[in-house]
Amino acid sequence: MEVLVRDGKHLSNDSIPAQNSLRDLELTRQASELNNQEMIDNAITFEEWENYEDMESFTVWKLTCSTSID
Repeated sequence: MEVLVRDGKHLSNDSIPAQNSLRDLELTRQASELNNQEMIDNAITFEEWENYEDMESFTVWKLTCSTSID
């Protein structure tokens, strides 16, 4: 096992992925919040959807605004 030295302390490689995972989780959470807000900002009402004449354009628009949050 490789040992890293930081500020005179020995750290195993096992501690590094945990730190990266927490950072990645936070970045993912922030991105999800931005995506959710974007979806809310771009949402249309049912009445707008009923009056939408060009369904192909609507579908493209809807797919553009949609995001998948796992």
